[in-house]
Amino acid sequence: MSQSKRHSLVETLVSTGTGYLVSLVILHVVHPSESLVRDAGIVTIFTVASVLRGYIIRRIFNKGTK
Repeated sequence: MSQSKRHSLVETLVSTGTGYLVSLVILHVVHPSESLVRDAGIVTIFTVASVLRGYIIRRIFNKGTK
């Protein structure tokens, strides 16, 4: 059974949301900064790109299983 587009998006957002928090902590540990806002901005850019990538790839693979 294939996933709905909504389910694909929700799954990707939850997965990437947890990755966002982990990435923010890792960035702070690896490259400490005095600006949490700046760090959050950088991680947000990568997170948005990851959500889009994950959703598109999932839809491509899901389309191939029909």
